[in-house]
Amino acid sequence: MKDLFEHREFWSGEVRNVTPREAFKLCQQGAVLLDLRAEELVAFKCFGVGNRINIWEKELADRLGELSQEVYYILADSVGIQSKEAYHLLRSSGF
Repeated sequence: MKDLFEHREFWSGEVRNVTPREAFKLCQQGAVLLDLRAEELVAFKCFGVGNRINIWEKELADRLGELSQEVYYILADSVGIQSKEAYHLLRSSGF
């Protein structure tokens, strides 16, 4: 699965990014979309991906034990700010 992201990403600083279309394809190949939005925002607009976990960004630090370090996660939120913060938390926690 390590090759899953190869040649599909673009970098923004130290953070690897993929387009929504690529994220959808990657989820079909085993990656998991980690939706960081609050429930009311999830209900407003669904990402429509089967491999999706919803953990509100403000709860992520307390719920890291629910995530497997053997899985590739694609972080998603409404505007990208929470994803960047979650990326740093996950990286510092061994993901």
